[in-house]
Amino acid sequence: MFLTNERIVDFCQAAKTQRSKQLFAMLLMLVTASRMGQGSFLEENKKMQTACGGAAQFEHSINQIKSKLAQKLTNIQQAQLDLAKLGLAAVADKSSMAPIYAAIASAGNRLVSDAQQQVTTISEKALQGLQQLSELRGAELTVADVDVLKLNAVPDFTINSASLPNTGIHLRLKPITAAKPECEETKYNKRSAQEGPPLNDDGPKLTFFHLSNRAPGSTAGDGAVLCGHTGATGVNCASATQGSATNLHVTEGKLTESKAQVYLRDKTSTTEYTAKTPSPTALVPTQKFVTDRLTGIKALQPLIETLNFKGTELREITITQTAEFKRLAAIALLPNYKKDDETKRSDGLKTKVDTTVSANQGAFDKQTWSSLEDISISAEAQDSEAATTIKTLNNLGKIGVATAYYISKKRQQPETEHTKTAKGSTNKTDAADKTKEDKDGDNKGTVAANCTSHSTQDACTKVQNCKWENNACKDSSILVSKQFASMVSAFVSFVAL
Repeated sequence: MFLTNERIVDFCQAAKTQRSKQLFAMLLMLVTASRMGQGSFLEENKKMQTACGGAAQFEHSINQIKSKLAQKLTNIQQAQLDLAKLGLAAVADKSSMAPIYAAIASAGNRLVSDAQQQVTTISEKALQGLQQLSELRGAELTVADVDVLKLNAVPDFTINSASLPNTGIHLRLKPITAAKPECEETKYNKRSAQEGPPLNDDGPKLTFFHLSNRAPGSTAGDGAVLCGHTGATGVNCASATQGSATNLHVTEGKLTESKAQVYLRDKTSTTEYTAKTPSPTALVPTQKFVTDRLTGIKALQPLIETLNFKGTELREITITQTAEFKRLAAIALLPNYKKDDETKRSDGLKTKVDTTVSANQGAFDKQTWSSLEDISISAEAQDSEAATTIKTLNNLGKIGVATAYYISKKRQQPETEHTKTAKGSTNKTDAADKTKEDKDGDNKGTVAANCTSHSTQDACTKVQNCKWENNACKDSSILVSKQFASMVSAFVSFVAL
């Protein structure tokens, strides 16, 4: 599938109105067009000879802009897929690499976000530039089509009331019999190669073809001409004799011609394109039409050239040198990272990172990305019948579902362990209480016997663990022990919640 003109305009409009959150919901496709050159959008190593060549030049420029934007969007989409895989790996992996995946994702998120914002900002100007270039291309195609039109010949007629109809002689354009318009038929071949882009003393120049009135020819039969001659024997305008014409006819020919105009710009300043030879009224379209639509094109190219996001940045070891990666990695890998000074923290982190993900690109690929791709994803996480690996997941929706599953599962695990701990603490407390009761059983029996031997309240209350109740001396230690055990058990259970 290829990116059509309508789709790229839709993308630019979406970027203008919906901004970055919705910009990349549009699944854009690559366009087969020329790669960006070193010169201007409007510079080709061809010298324009016709309006067809001019139209081809603008089409070339349009395709360059579309290709550049589409490629950057494809790069961002690939990076977004890598981001999603990193997020899944961070929650699904059980090895020491999990925090590394999270740190790379954090750093990558900043890179992708910046690239998205850059495309969003540039897309509005790109949309305007595409519209301007499309209008110039359309104007050149119109010039090319009109330039081939000819006035149809009118047969010889005598100048008298008998042969000259009351309605006059209607002039008509000759029907176009070619199977295709000239620009399609010639495929823009009417261009001669030259060594480099067309330049003037200061900077690039652009040739644009306008329509103008056809200049009078050097001979009487050049172009569409109304001729007079004597008698019906005249075969062309050259046979006319001034003052003695009895017959008239119109020759076949063109009324207009295409006229090349050169537009120049300074290569270093912000000056826009201007016409080398001003001609404000004699051309169609006007020179102002052209200069208005060339405004801003000069500044657009360097702006688009700043779109340098490759989409592979998340897979390059240089990402471990970013501030975002170092911050997250330090938290995960350095237990005392807050207490260490900056130098010690930096050295310690480098050692840890080099050990964990290696210090060279080849080992980084193997240790980080190859390991990531091989992480197993359970069938339950995908709501499928068989387990798989991250490598097989190339759909953001499926990766998102699996990530949500592992996040939910991880959240449930601490609660389950917590509950088990609370229950275990309660059981241990009860067991300890029971053991203590069993161990103290003999003593309690002795205390109880001593208490019951007292017959007066005064004697009863003087003995430890004895209580006078209902006119009898009783052992109070059993009740207190059970109450304390219940209180401890309840407290442990409460803390465990």
